[in-house]
Amino acid sequence: MSAQKKGFTLVELLVVISVIAILSVIGLTLYTSVLRGARDTKRKADLTAISRALEQYKAANGIYPAGPAWSDLADSWGTFASTISPYIAQPPTDHKNGGSGRAEDWYVYGYVALSSRASYRLCANLENNSDSARNVDYPTVPTANPPAKSCSEDANKWGDFQVVSQQ
Repeated sequence: MSAQKKGFTLVELLVVISVIAILSVIGLTLYTSVLRGARDTKRKADLTAISRALEQYKAANGIYPAGPAWSDLADSWGTFASTISPYIAQPPTDHKNGGSGRAEDWYVYGYVALSSRASYRLCANLENNSDSARNVDYPTVPTANPPAKSCSEDANKWGDFQVVSQQ
């Protein structure tokens, strides 16, 4: 009577480990994509909240606040935040600010006053390259005077998603 060995063969173990690894990679990729989308949704909501505060500021003062302001520069964003603080509890900042030092990795909010403070542009960088709002202005502005893609003349500060005031 021969004794039977109990257990798994090396091939069976390698197959199971491979399947688990493939499923983990797929799950991690989907999870990362969902997180990007959620952060982009938050960025859009933040710009909308800032835009509402700016409209209230203009209603009270007749013009928009002076700019520019960038959320990665404490001085300019702090001044901007204190200016609109009566209209918004805390002007938001992008929590993913920083990165590799490359301009495309800067996740900042930008504000630029235009036309002698009669209008403005807010912008933010989006992570999701396939977002339908990427590189478009929101709300829609008249096509006779479309704003440039950049939030300002400074090529290092730009935004994929923009909120443009209605004139």
